[in-house]
Amino acid sequence: MEPVKLDDLAASLARRGAPLTPESATFITLECVEALPAAPRVLSPDGVLVASDGVVSLVEEALSPALDDAEVLRGAVELLEGLLLVPSAAVMDLAERVREGSVQGRAALVAELTALLVPFNRSAARRML
Repeated sequence: MEPVKLDDLAASLARRGAPLTPESATFITLECVEALPAAPRVLSPDGVLVASDGVVSLVEEALSPALDDAEVLRGAVELLEGLLLVPSAAVMDLAERVREGSVQGRAALVAELTALLVPFNRSAARRML
């Protein structure tokens, strides 16, 4: 089975009344941030592919150029917020801290997203997808 675009997956799940779980949305965002190329790019759901085995990949030509790393981080939390019907308090807090600049750099965002996934591990998150 071919990978599907994240926006198509989210729309299909929403039509079925079963939106992405917060854990799945956080895991996908984490995988996206880690897969971003060195050149700053802004994530969008149509630039993210999800395979049937839960592997997340990016379509680089579908990613917009970013001015700096702060824009990359803002784009990542916007992706996460957009995947959730109702963002949790933890996600809203993370988004606010990213927007105000207290989370700086991709490594810091990866650490924050990883902390949101505790007690899930990557294998469990991939299986959930």
